[in-house]
Amino acid sequence: MTTRSYTGKGDAGETSTWGGNRISKDDPRITAVGEVDEANTTIGVAASFTEEKNILEICDYLQNILFTVGAEISAYSANKKPLHRIEEKHIKK
Repeated sequence: MTTRSYTGKGDAGETSTWGGNRISKDDPRITAVGEVDEANTTIGVAASFTEEKNILEICDYLQNILFTVGAEISAYSANKKPLHRIEEKHIKK
């Protein structure tokens, strides 16, 4: 059985971003958020195959960073400017 949810907004080929703006589902930002989510999920699956503490810590760190990256992309969609929460130090680590 398929569960369906209804928002009452209809589907005109658009989706809401963080901040409530509506943009096309074909917008590259929506694709980017999906790609980041898939990377995050893949790391989670990989982490489920180990109990090694240092590997789990790395996976946890990467997942947190990717979650923030997704938020950055969505915030940019809403505000037309990045939040700049990801810094060079995060990338170097």
